[in-house]
Amino acid sequence: MNDDTLSPPSALPPTHTMPTHLATADTVLSLGYLTLSSRQLLLLLLGGSVAASVWTRTAGLSTVLPPAGAALHWLLLIGLSLLILALTFGAIAGRSLDAWVMVLLAYLARPRRYRWRSLRETPLPDPDQEDAA
Repeated sequence: MNDDTLSPPSALPPTHTMPTHLATADTVLSLGYLTLSSRQLLLLLLGGSVAASVWTRTAGLSTVLPPAGAALHWLLLIGLSLLILALTFGAIAGRSLDAWVMVLLAYLARPRRYRWRSLRETPLPDPDQEDAA
């Protein structure tokens, strides 16, 4: 037999490399120091399209209300751009701002009052059966 085909028994078990950085997002676009994940790129593209739509739809404000319309036109665009940038790059307590928006919406959708009723209580009579009797 050939000695090259047989490997000597090892005292150590085989090792496997464990992946690290599982909590980091994959980079989709890298421009110098700016690296964007797929989530960030999608939010910027959607926000940019919404901002462009707002820009074209409010362009007539400057002709309708000459001094105030132009200022409102720019304020809407700047405010929307800041909101988009905050949602894309902002984070509080390790969560992105869009995750916090979803938490807020889930909280607001919950009922404010609960009615307690014992399970041992007899069920209420059905009003349809009372009408038939």
